[in-house]
Amino acid sequence: ASFKVHCEMLPDGGWTVFQRRTGGQLSFNKRWAAYKHGFGDVTQDYWLGLENVLAMIKNKSKKWTLRVDLWDHEDATAFAEYKNFRLGNE
Repeated sequence: ASFKVHCEMLPDGGWTVFQRRTGGQLSFNKRWAAYKHGFGDVTQDYWLGLENVLAMIKNKSKKWTLRVDLWDHEDATAFAEYKNFRLGNE
């Protein structure tokens, strides 16, 4: 099945955004099923869904990196990268 994603393009390459939380308009206090299937709007705040993430990274021969980018209310930023990112089955 196909699904829409938001991509963040940076000088060192592109990233698929699993989660975006910008203004508190969308509640992330959800049940497991919502985190499994995804919720929100990819043009705004959203969670992609664990099933969708798993569908993207199911090719075990590729090495995936999870990047977490953070911004605070004063526009200070930080990030962390986790190599060899994997998800298991439920």
